[in-house]
Amino acid sequence: MAHASSAQITVARVNRQKVPAWPIDERNLAPIQKFNIGVERESVMAKVSPHTLKGIGYVVSTVSVILLAVVSWKSASQDPVLAACLFGGAATSIAGMCCRWTSYAIEKRQNKM
Repeated sequence: MAHASSAQITVARVNRQKVPAWPIDERNLAPIQKFNIGVERESVMAKVSPHTLKGIGYVVSTVSVILLAVVSWKSASQDPVLAACLFGGAATSIAGMCCRWTSYAIEKRQNKM
């Protein structure tokens, strides 16, 4: 079985080489598949830019904050202080994620210059 060590994977990534997404067990391959072992595979996530992935992460986090606020609203609406805390907490959480995403966008733009 051909396994790459973590050091080999790190060196390959630093050199922008494709790293196989999983180890290859040559014993279980058909002859034509053995011929294609040299063709390296890359995961789908490795093809997505880090900037895009961060943006998707912040959108998912924002949606989860909204969903949790909706679930909590029934009991929080009974008390004005709880309602204010729920609204304030959700709003500041979303604002914080927007600030972090904006800072990544600014860094990306500065790195291109």
